Amino acid sequence: KEYKYLRAVGALYWRIVGFPAKDVYGFLEPLYADYRKLRYRDIDGSFRIVRMDEWVDDLLKKPTMMDVGLMQLTKREVL
Repeated sequence: KEYKYLRAVGALYWRIVGFPAKDVYGFLEPLYADYRKLRYRDIDGSFRIVRMDEWVDDLLKKPTMMDVGLMQLTKREVL
């Protein structure tokens, strides 16, 4: 709980290797309640502030994250 960057990297790792989609959602959805700030470095070298819930939302919805291609997940409504 106190290491926010480790939690963010763990969420990215779980999104990359987690399968089936039900387990991925089960692990990542509780992180929507975490509103801590993360410093994120964009590809142009600038920094911006991202909240943990935004990070998780991007992990679940975007096809790539940090230049890593992510598998397409089954929609939550279908599960």
